[in-house]
Amino acid sequence: MSLPEIVLPLHIFFLAISVVGIFFADSYGLAWFKGKIPILDMVKIKKYHDFVFAGLGALILTGFILFWPMREFLLNNTLFYIKMFFILALVVNGFFIGKLMVVATTRTYESLTNEEKFPLFVSGAVSTIGWISATVIAIVLFD
Repeated sequence: MSLPEIVLPLHIFFLAISVVGIFFADSYGLAWFKGKIPILDMVKIKKYHDFVFAGLGALILTGFILFWPMREFLLNNTLFYIKMFFILALVVNGFFIGKLMVVATTRTYESLTNEEKFPLFVSGAVSTIGWISATVIAIVLFD
């Protein structure tokens, strides 16, 4: 059994657990957005954030292991570069989420101005688009 054959199931596993973490984090954030929870618990939201960020890190590490034997093919494929753009966006957004989540732990959503809400929406959009796009492109690349 080759290293990629061992690592691919791990890569998929890390994607699955990241999706589970995203589901819990987004559900918790949605409850804040809807006013069901006035202020989020910092310890809880930080655990979700760290869990998803660690999953992304594990995906990047296993992705690099999978990339290496196929680098000639991938480095000549535009879709690969688009996928890397989305992954970079997820990493950068992860740092912004770390700063933005403080807002949800100190203020109600309703008390925010439109200018304060805008970065939250942008971050959510980047996250959603990034995770879905990177996953779909990976499926297309290796189908």
